Amino acid sequence: MRTLILLIAVAVVAAFGSEALAQGVGASLDVQAISPQSLVGVPSTEVFSAKFLCGTITPVLSASGAVISPQLGNPLVPGTYLTAINIHNPNFTPITLRKKAVVTTPERQQKPGEIGALVTEVLNPDAGMEVDCVDILQLLKLVSTSQDPWVYLNQNFIKGFVVIQTTGSTPLDVVGVYTLKNVEKIP
Repeated sequence: MRTLILLIAVAVVAAFGSEALAQGVGASLDVQAISPQSLVGVPSTEVFSAKFLCGTITPVLSASGAVISPQLGNPLVPGTYLTAINIHNPNFTPITLRKKAVVTTPERQQKPGEIGALVTEVLNPDAGMEVDCVDILQLLKLVSTSQDPWVYLNQNFIKGFVVIQTTGSTPLDVVGVYTLKNVEKIP
């Protein structure tokens, strides 16, 4: 247990820097295995729906200068959220998969979020790939290849799902890695 805590602490410092922790900024890391679901009426198709949180929620300050958290209508704390979806092909043969990003919006907005186009990928035996926030922005066409995606992520926040589809009954490993650097105080 002590080793696990030490590894997590090292990962947080590596990701956010020791000065961030010293300035009152909290950081967290979470890793989740994503289980496949079968599609109704579509035999031999599995879908992995991995949640993503990408971008920055800017803190709102009260009249006294304190951070209001959570913001009205947003259950997430102010901070920077990043997601990486890791995909591994444990098979001895290549696997073809399709992926897309789907934005989710609060029900009170009365309109569904954007759905990115399906992109087909071939993943070789024992190979892996990662779909991170920059890739998600590109799947949704929110940034062009000439734009700096980090400018977008520092000024905007999006959430939704990366949807990965495979055909056949070949296994696939899908893991979501989630980080948060939240703002506990304003310097």
